[in-house]
Amino acid sequence: MVFPSIGIAILRNAALRRSLLRNFTTEKKFLSYADSFLQKERP
Repeated sequence: MVFPSIGIAILRNAALRRSLLRNFTTEKKFLSYADSFLQKERP
């Protein structure tokens, strides 16, 4: 698996971690929006 080593590299790189955190919060907002949209679409 490649993911754990990528995770370790991210943990070591603070600047990358900050940018990823920014992307992650944006993604979380998008996912919660998509989730509420799906809740409305479901009968």
